[in-house]
Amino acid sequence: MTLPITEHLMTDDHTAHTARPAPGHQHAWHVSWLPGRLLDRNTAITAMIFADTAAPGVHPGHRLWPHLQGWAAELGLTAPDAITRAAEPPEKEQASTPGPADPGLRPDGRPVMERDGGQLAYGGELPGLELEAGQ
Repeated sequence: MTLPITEHLMTDDHTAHTARPAPGHQHAWHVSWLPGRLLDRNTAITAMIFADTAAPGVHPGHRLWPHLQGWAAELGLTAPDAITRAAEPPEKEQASTPGPADPGLRPDGRPVMERDGGQLAYGGELPGLELEAGQ
């Protein structure tokens, strides 16, 4: 497994998936097999490790299955769902950046993530991303 990680790109030698900083969102990353989601850097690394590990076809009962289940849970997914998503080829780069019509963003452009109160996926509070009262 080789997972080169720089400030501007994460790649994988087993899949065509990549992770890149999200334009217009400080500290946020897009992962190619999780389109429409904004992740913090550590969660993007988890997603890339998951895709790399799942690429050879790990299944329930495999010695790596408990690790895949844990990483998938960190992403808010089940292992079978995450494996299905990671097995798909990456979406082609879109010419435009995500906007308010993007289901992963609120009308004001802030990310909406499952079970995290609107913060980037499981990275805690990040500078510049504050929740409004009552959310």
